[in-house]
Amino acid sequence: MSLVLRVIWRNAIIFAHNLPVVVIALWLGDYTISWHLALFLPLTALVLPALILPVAIFARLTLWRRDLKSLLPSIIQVGFFLTPILWSPPETGPMTIVFNLNPAAWFIELVKEAILDNNFRTDLLIRCLIVVFVSLCFSELLKPGFRDVRKLI
Repeated sequence: MSLVLRVIWRNAIIFAHNLPVVVIALWLGDYTISWHLALFLPLTALVLPALILPVAIFARLTLWRRDLKSLLPSIIQVGFFLTPILWSPPETGPMTIVFNLNPAAWFIELVKEAILDNNFRTDLLIRCLIVVFVSLCFSELLKPGFRDVRKLI
């Protein structure tokens, strides 16, 4: 669990280190500052506890099968292309199904719409809060020596 939290903390520090570049890009792009920009830090802080479960699952899998360590960058790249970083989710079509089944897409779209489009979607916020709740509940699985799933019930 300690290693998982260290990985998340390290990436949060790297993200915070890159925030001045985002501020400069918004300034150069003539972005009009609104109150939605104040949502940026709380929404990105919402992402951190949601990362605990996926990072822990990948850590456990790579400990179990060492071959997965070389496969992990490819899985992350596929996940990158399945999240709406380079595209916007359409109203209909097969990519709508991909968007609705991908929790990472919910977080990205929530932050992107709240900051850039001044549109705060409460349905995405509820989905993200559910993911955070589930991630924190199942963090019990990450404790060393945990073997019995019945202890969660």
